[in-house]
Amino acid sequence: MASRFAPVGVTGRSFGAAARRGGPAGTGGAALAEAAPRWYQHGMSTLDEPTIRTALTDLHGWELEGDSIRRDLQFDGFREAIGFINRVAERADAANHHPELCNVYSSVTVRLTSHDAGGVTDRDLQLAREIDGVVAP
Repeated sequence: MASRFAPVGVTGRSFGAAARRGGPAGTGGAALAEAAPRWYQHGMSTLDEPTIRTALTDLHGWELEGDSIRRDLQFDGFREAIGFINRVAERADAANHHPELCNVYSSVTVRLTSHDAGGVTDRDLQLAREIDGVVAP
């Protein structure tokens, strides 16, 4: 049985159930490319610190922390924090790019890094933009 994380395409990971099934017969790699959001198909090179810091100026509350970017959020209560996590999970799962999410009652810490690339990439910054869109600053 093949691993669900068998190397495929540009990113080295499959994109959801369609990709794990190999896509429709005769489509080759096209099904995999269509399964991933367009922004996820790019950005596998790690970014240097000045580039990351410049990009973070356009994001709300994100900080560079080692080989990741981090945002701390505070909500009115536990249910609101979990609701936020669920909204982030939908977007992250669609991109097959999963952040570290830490919840303590009404606070959530989000960390993004591309482990397979060894640091922050364009896809981390794009997912940070997506996350910023999930919650008002």
